[in-house]
Amino acid sequence: MNDADVVAILEGWLDDGRAWGVVSATTPDGPVFLHAAGYANVERGEAIEEGTRFACASVGKAFTAAAVMTLVERGQLSLDGSVTALLPGRFPGLHPAVSIEHLLTHTSGIADYVDEIDGESLAAARLAEALPTLRAPADYLPLFVDRPPRFAPGAEFAYCNAGYALLGCVIEEVSGCAYDEFVGDAVFGRCGMADSGFHAVDGLPSVCALGYVEGAAGSLHANTASIPVVGGADGGVFVTAGDLSCFWRALARGDLPGLPLHQAHRWPQRPVPHLRPRCTYTMGLYRVADGDRTPALCAAGSDPGVNALTALFPRRGLAVTILSNRERPVWSILAELMSLTR
Repeated sequence: MNDADVVAILEGWLDDGRAWGVVSATTPDGPVFLHAAGYANVERGEAIEEGTRFACASVGKAFTAAAVMTLVERGQLSLDGSVTALLPGRFPGLHPAVSIEHLLTHTSGIADYVDEIDGESLAAARLAEALPTLRAPADYLPLFVDRPPRFAPGAEFAYCNAGYALLGCVIEEVSGCAYDEFVGDAVFGRCGMADSGFHAVDGLPSVCALGYVEGAAGSLHANTASIPVVGGADGGVFVTAGDLSCFWRALARGDLPGLPLHQAHRWPQRPVPHLRPRCTYTMGLYRVADGDRTPALCAAGSDPGVNALTALFPRRGLAVTILSNRERPVWSILAELMSLTR
């Protein structure tokens, strides 16, 4: 994997006029590539800049996992701890065997608030009505606590946003802090992520990019009515490409002791059978294998008007990030980058 090949792949993604956002690649020696394109706010004619903040959808699960592992490191949580014991009375139908590890690895079996695999119109309608009220982890509970489980705890893998919302409740209960405050201190503060935060989409500061959904005849509409008003434990925090580089550097340096990078092969993980390249899910991250080579770590997410991908290639120390406020897929970029390691 050399710099020229990495840059060529990233420039190829930017060649599409719909590819608004910030694209970056950095190593411990410094930047390899950094480019911004498109508009952060179409109505005001504000261009995206290198330091623009973007909602990052499920990339935020990595920060929730890091917060959980901070509490594990402090001895306040254990991965095999029962969630019902930690949240008495909050989820009456939850199987007592569901553990923190099950929630982290999407193996809890609890029903999601919208089933992304099968699609559920009723659940989607409930979510749409609730979006303006979703500001804290507990606000998500009414969307799924009365739904029957999909399978027994640990029986299989099924991606579950509700599981991470539940982890947000656990973080608040155990730490005694609001979720966003705890993550801000224990994760963003430790990693030097000074520009990341949980901004309300109905009152975004000018440093943030609005997300845009494409309508008929190529028209663009802001996504503010299509996502939770404030990002939560299952995703949606606003970040910069620079801050994601800080996150990877902190992970590599050991600044997040609960997630020692040299022990990544021992983190609890489960295969993700439907994804290519071949990967497992662990601690809010995908661990992408390539034969016998050192696996990449990756976080990715999408919402209406949001697409995000960030990856670390540990052997080289290369961190690559794409943050976009358009519905332009980014997951395929990881496969292209992985092809350079073969």
